[in-house]
Amino acid sequence: MLAMGPKQIRKAQKIGFCYGVQSALSTVQEYAQKHPLTHTWGDIVHNSLVVQGLKEQGVQVVSKVEDISTSLIIIPAHGVSPEIIEKFHESNIKIIDTTCPFVRRAQITAESYSQNGFFTVVFGDKNHAEIKGILGWAGPHSLAAKKASELENIPVPLKIGLLSQTTQKPLDFIKFCQEVMAWAFTKDSELHITDTICHDIRRRQQDALELASWADLIVVIGSPNSANTKNLLELCSSVTQAEQVEKASDLLPSMVEGYNKIGIVAGASTDDQAIDGIYQKLLTL
Repeated sequence: MLAMGPKQIRKAQKIGFCYGVQSALSTVQEYAQKHPLTHTWGDIVHNSLVVQGLKEQGVQVVSKVEDISTSLIIIPAHGVSPEIIEKFHESNIKIIDTTCPFVRRAQITAESYSQNGFFTVVFGDKNHAEIKGILGWAGPHSLAAKKASELENIPVPLKIGLLSQTTQKPLDFIKFCQEVMAWAFTKDSELHITDTICHDIRRRQQDALELASWADLIVVIGSPNSANTKNLLELCSSVTQAEQVEKASDLLPSMVEGYNKIGIVAGASTDDQAIDGIYQKLLTL
């Protein structure tokens, strides 16, 4: 039973939109103000509340070229594959590219590996939109994996290039690289490793861990489909009690009952309105 006392609520130092998300949203909003119909290729960012707000401003999400009814498409912050870009060119559709600079760096790294004869291995979730885009730049000799055992069917000896999804936890990537090195050590393989984890994500995770070491409870704010929010939840849960919510109405009194020191962290695609709403509700619980 936690001791009762005055409630303390602290926010992480690094909170709210990251640069890549803020830039992408600003671009979409600016374009939508001038055009009654705007299309984005999939969700512009992984935040369902933000995406819904954009829809109310006339921004439509499409996932098929034939569904694009304008002459322009906006590419999301998590990027797309070159095959998709080629489809836009073939259909004479102009592109506004809001790919995050860190994601673009990962794409360029993957493309470089491919051009130099490396089999590219991307550490991350193979079903995530960012990973799918990066694999497209890497070409057919590539795969996404979370464990070294998933590389067992790769023919060796090989030149293998390792990189990471930009929102992964650094320590997890280090562990993965160590496992791959151990697996490839006696197979005459050549390994290249490039750190492609976003600096903002790295700082956000460090701040979350520091706050978790103080708090009895961490409230993690972000959409269920946000990879970096999921990683924040996992990190904080390894230190203290943690709950993930997307909006103020998700925060139930039972979640915070008995906790005196409450920390607030948020994914890189979580807007200030959601953060402030949850902070204000915590003050009343």
